[in-house]
Amino acid sequence: MSEWTVNAGGYDPDAAAFRASLFTLSNTRMGLRGAEDEGAAEANPGLYIAGLFDRSEALAPEIVTFPDPLTLRLACGDTRFGPHTCTVHDYRRELDMRGGLLRRSCILKSPDGVRVALESRRFLSFDDPRAAAAELTFTFENYSGPVRVETVFDAYLPSREGGYRYDEQIRHFNLVGFNDPYEEDFHARLALRDRGTHVEFATFLGAETPVLRRERKIFCEKVAESVELDVTAGRPATVVKYAVVDDARRKDPELLAEDADLVLARMKHAGFDGELARSASALGQKWASADVTIEGDEDAQRLIRYNIFQLLGLGAEDRDDFSIGAKGLSTEHYGGHYFWDTEIFLLPFYLNTAPAVARNILSFRARTLDAACRRAREQGFEGCLWPWQSDELGNEGIRQIVTDDGRALRRDILDQRHIVSDVAWACFRYAEQTGDEAFLRTRLMPLIVESLRFWKSFLSRRQGPDAGAYHIRNVMGPDEYHTGVDDNFHTNFLTKRVFERFFSWWDGAPPKHRDEVRDASGLGDDELDTFRDIASGLHVPRAKDGVIEQFAGYFNLEDLPLKEYSEAGLPRYPDPSVGRGLPDAERQDALQAHATRTRLIKQADAILPMLLEPDAFDGDTVRATFDYYDLRTLQFSSLSPGVCAAVAVRAGRLKRAKALFRLGAAMDLEDIKEETAGGLHTACHGGAYSGVVQGFAGARVTPDGLQIDPRLPEGWKAVAFTLRVRGAEIVVRCAPEEVRVRVRRSPGLRLSSGGVTEWIEGDGEYRFERKPENTS
Repeated sequence: MSEWTVNAGGYDPDAAAFRASLFTLSNTRMGLRGAEDEGAAEANPGLYIAGLFDRSEALAPEIVTFPDPLTLRLACGDTRFGPHTCTVHDYRRELDMRGGLLRRSCILKSPDGVRVALESRRFLSFDDPRAAAAELTFTFENYSGPVRVETVFDAYLPSREGGYRYDEQIRHFNLVGFNDPYEEDFHARLALRDRGTHVEFATFLGAETPVLRRERKIFCEKVAESVELDVTAGRPATVVKYAVVDDARRKDPELLAEDADLVLARMKHAGFDGELARSASALGQKWASADVTIEGDEDAQRLIRYNIFQLLGLGAEDRDDFSIGAKGLSTEHYGGHYFWDTEIFLLPFYLNTAPAVARNILSFRARTLDAACRRAREQGFEGCLWPWQSDELGNEGIRQIVTDDGRALRRDILDQRHIVSDVAWACFRYAEQTGDEAFLRTRLMPLIVESLRFWKSFLSRRQGPDAGAYHIRNVMGPDEYHTGVDDNFHTNFLTKRVFERFFSWWDGAPPKHRDEVRDASGLGDDELDTFRDIASGLHVPRAKDGVIEQFAGYFNLEDLPLKEYSEAGLPRYPDPSVGRGLPDAERQDALQAHATRTRLIKQADAILPMLLEPDAFDGDTVRATFDYYDLRTLQFSSLSPGVCAAVAVRAGRLKRAKALFRLGAAMDLEDIKEETAGGLHTACHGGAYSGVVQGFAGARVTPDGLQIDPRLPEGWKAVAFTLRVRGAEIVVRCAPEEVRVRVRRSPGLRLSSGGVTEWIEGDGEYRFERKPENTS
């Protein structure tokens, strides 16, 4: 197993859905689950197109699951070859992350004794995100004669999750029509039922050897297509399938078929290897900006590359009409919706490697600002209130709990008001790293002002010793276990930071820029005075005995520290009697209900600001607070381990940091929580990246430059990566004894490491000596 590949050996039908998620291919516009080439219902196969949502009769708008356009199945007479119908030998699947290619090889033996060796390849193109291709090469050992390769397109594909009841099926698109069955290329036109958007599928099925017969049959909304070949035992034959998927969001629906034909013609001319080379070259350019190398630890190297590979397939540099969902493009789970995860856990990766994607993530929020303001008004507040789960239009996508008599119950998770500050903070973070002040002023500042207005209408003042101070009451913090709390540290701290950053910008901005913001947002002097009062008066809990309290009264709850961990490092619930004997889903509910009465938390909460704003906390507070919550954080959310790893480095707990990094980085790859079958965890991927770059490498952007203070764990000889800071390309290599930096196109930055600062401008190379640290 190389550092650039992920492998699965041995056919395991019980792992079909897990492996389909694991081998998901995405190319920023589409995501295709890595189901078997023949298609298998138990793997929940499907194609997802970024930003295409529909509601119809579902509880909420959700991303649409489209048919897999690359299925290929070999048949001989009445025998259809596949791992689920034959005896399987020498089975192997391999994801080549460098080239974005998924391979499979196996030997199949049919019930009547026919043996055939199969080798397949498939990819989604990074060069042309509308294009995809599959290739099947087969060699019969003991048969010669006619065979068929079949493919099926089923336009009746219901949603698997969106109904009021789990056994319901909701349909999100209608078939507009197929083309003539005697044409060489196949076309299917679908239309979303709610949104109305047209989607075009165009495919070509061909072979390198002469085709004896080509057949296409229509069965209502299903089309079965096949090519028949004459094969000789011991001699390989190859069939290819090219697919183009496009939609009418940005073009005339009448042009979809014509444009798809042009792409198919190019693919036929270039051939599978030609198209693959174009895609691999485009992906290679992304890797050149995003790769992280870890010398001395092959396991960590492979893990970080898998997480980065999945991030490279998400986010667009050329459009802002969609964002990145919590499950990426690997499933319809969570409705494909956009959470706060994107701005907090994913944005750092894109800021460092692809600032245009980061810009579009925030531009998407600006596009949906009107919907967020409408949502705030509906709940009696001013300003904007982002949906907890957003679709492409900014609608709330969370599925309410529906009782048997049809009543929808409000979910406490909607009290996570911190999302308002999370998004606003990310806007300032973007401007700080990119230097894109014009975008901040013209596109993002209206969003920030509306965020401040929300808090102005939401905050309350208390009587007593701190009379006059502002407090945030009755919310849920990132922890998600404790509801209706007051003064959650993350919420209060980040909200105060947003107010402070706003006035840092406002007070330093030229009058004409302030006037632009006044005019765009209707901002007056009285409101500004109120904002200043909040900036200075918003209560942020102080540390008690060196430890920051997660929320008011948290320390009064029953204490139940963690004691045991699984082999993978996942904490075990400290009271084994809770939920004992219950089915898994009911046990999880019982654990959560019990945890709410204790200091146990689901995921990083009070320590999260220490990653976001590290300069605001001294080392002693970081160490004491991390140590305290590390023994009380269940890591039941995949977004948590990476955060904890990065903060653990700052706390000087390098062994623990390394364990937490691996827990997060391997979460999907090794199915640690046994839920990867339901889709990948993009926040986990972003957290793994931050754990290395912000954590172990200690890289952070400052108001006037970049600071790099690495603390590498035992076994890591060096870490290298590339950053983008204010237009400069900065290549960094951190080793225990030195930090080396190569800079191109610096506009003028301060580069600091180990207490030494250099002013860098233009191009240059720099070396900072360091004293090796204890890796305990």
